[in-house]
Amino acid sequence: MKKIFFGVLFAASILLANACGTGDSGSAAKDGLGQAEEESAAYFEPSDQTEPKTEKTKPGDESKAAEKSAKPTLIGSTFLAKDRYCIAGKAAEHAVITVEGALNQVETKVIGGMFVLEVFLEKQKTEDVELLVYAKNAGKDISDPLVINVSKDEPRDSKPVYIGKKNHLQYEPTLDDYLGINLFSEDQLDDMRKGAEKLQKKLADAGLKTELIIFIAPNPATIYPEHMPDFLADQRESDDSRSKQIVRAFEDSPIKVIFPYQRLKKEKRDYMLYFWADTHWNDLGAYYGYCELFEYIGEKFPDAKPIPESEIDISETTMSGGDIVSNMLFFDSYAYTSTTTMVRVKNPKAVQMSLVGDPGMGAEVWTKDDGKNRPTVMMYRDSFSVAMMHPISETAGKFIINPMWDFRIDMDLLKKENPDYLIIEKVEREAQGFPAVLR
Repeated sequence: MKKIFFGVLFAASILLANACGTGDSGSAAKDGLGQAEEESAAYFEPSDQTEPKTEKTKPGDESKAAEKSAKPTLIGSTFLAKDRYCIAGKAAEHAVITVEGALNQVETKVIGGMFVLEVFLEKQKTEDVELLVYAKNAGKDISDPLVINVSKDEPRDSKPVYIGKKNHLQYEPTLDDYLGINLFSEDQLDDMRKGAEKLQKKLADAGLKTELIIFIAPNPATIYPEHMPDFLADQRESDDSRSKQIVRAFEDSPIKVIFPYQRLKKEKRDYMLYFWADTHWNDLGAYYGYCELFEYIGEKFPDAKPIPESEIDISETTMSGGDIVSNMLFFDSYAYTSTTTMVRVKNPKAVQMSLVGDPGMGAEVWTKDDGKNRPTVMMYRDSFSVAMMHPISETAGKFIINPMWDFRIDMDLLKKENPDYLIIEKVEREAQGFPAVLR
């Protein structure tokens, strides 16, 4: 899991600053997502609106032929499994991409000059396969083919990736959550609840004012199930999930659980909240998660309500690569680009007091001394915390960030700092790790 984070750390450090609310900021991000929604074609099923392929021109009739669509170019191709093959490339915007030579019919549209898809091939290595990738723009003839020769001897190593709709790459460890096949037992949920309440009592017995909060960052597929490929959607067994189970299990517990599922489902109508080629949420997704967290904290600390959208800048930008592209598909991360939303607080005031280790990954302490009654917050976290760090540091009076992926609760540090809140943050796909932390 740590290896996955390195590919996104550079991008996250660029896109790190964040903000919150329901204003009219970010029209560029809204327009960009709306365009993608309108231009996306069906995956695995030909669109009824797609123009038919233009017949090849007969010899001697070249003068009558329409202009050809530009030929696609290849960024990379690789096996995802013994019978699943991924192709990523570039083509003219709005072009429909089709592939010949595979077992299935695949059609997708170019978004932001990029396309990525997967096709099915024979599992047996009986012969070489020639795949022909075509592009077709409205009013133009079909392009010359991009020819991809797949050798029968090419390694067919599995990669933890599924190609979703609209170029949205999906991380395999989130699949069981999406399919609803890894639910907790009632005994597991009961143990988790008892463990959390035991930890809260331990804090109180030590004379600390600290309140425990469990924060679960949703998987991309939880917020965008419509982006999952059709052949996986057909396999869903339940709409329930471990995260929803945890929320229900703690409904009458003194421990607060924050799972910003409903908030992100609402906000996604205007924005894309996750990276297209990475396992993480983007600045804006993290911002809305932060908002849910500090709307709760702000009930006790009114000076620590979330930063409103009027005090942030939201913009759309292009980023290269992503942890799925760089660390799983091993494609050229500079050639593979996608759009994302960047958030910046307009007038940052927080000061970093200390850093042990690499920025974003190590232990950090931030303070904001503006004379207001702001809480001290301590967080144990994974990589989904990175994009939340800036807005939290601008809202808390003191923000103590423990090293990434180190969930060993340090009672000596807690006694020293006596924070108002102890936040344990994990992404949904790692929910099975909560019981070990809360024991």
